[in-house]
Amino acid sequence: MNEKLLNSYKQMRGRGLPSAVAFRIAKCDLETQRRVAELGFKWEETKDGSERAVWDQTGFRLHASILIDDDGWWTRGVEDIGRFDDRWEPGAVRHGNSPRECRWFHPVDPFNRHWCYRRAVSYGRDWWYVGLIVQASRHGVKLAEKPVCGYEYDLEEPASDREIFFTEEALALADEALAEARAKLKALCADMPCTS
Repeated sequence: MNEKLLNSYKQMRGRGLPSAVAFRIAKCDLETQRRVAELGFKWEETKDGSERAVWDQTGFRLHASILIDDDGWWTRGVEDIGRFDDRWEPGAVRHGNSPRECRWFHPVDPFNRHWCYRRAVSYGRDWWYVGLIVQASRHGVKLAEKPVCGYEYDLEEPASDREIFFTEEALALADEALAEARAKLKALCADMPCTS
C-alpha cells in the first residue's frame, strides 16, 4: 500500500469508519487526487462569491460552477427536513411568537424533530442548497451541459471535505458532459460534406 493511500485510510479510520469502507473511500480520494493533478483542476472563487473550475480535457474546454440553488428549500428542504406553518399538528415544534410568522415547524422525522428544527432555522446562515453545473465546449461552442441541484453546502463541514466532494461530483458530471459533447460533435460532423 503506498504512503498516500495509507495516510488517507488512517484518516478515514480515525473518523470511525469500518475498515472496508475506509479503504474504498481512501482509494477513491487517491484516484480523485490523481485526476485533479493530471487535469490541472482547481476551484476558484468568482467575483460574485460562487466557485468555478475551468480545465481542458481531450480537446474540450470544461467549466464547472457551484451556484446557490434559490429553490433548494422548496424542492428539497421541505421534503427532507420539514416545513413551517401557522397551524399546530402533533409532533410540531413551536417557532416564533409573532402572529405574522409561521408559528410551527412540522418535521419530516418526528423522532428527531428538534434536530430537524435546528437544521431548518440555520438554513441560509450555516448551510444552503447549491447546484453544480458542468459545461463542455469546443472552440467556444457549448456542446453539452450537465446540471444537478439539491446538494447541501454546509459551512460546518471542513472545507477540504466539501472540496473533495464537489471535485468528485464535477469530474463525474464532466465525464457525462464529454460523452454527450463527443456524440453531438460526431453527429454534426456526419452531416457535413467531405472536403478533400
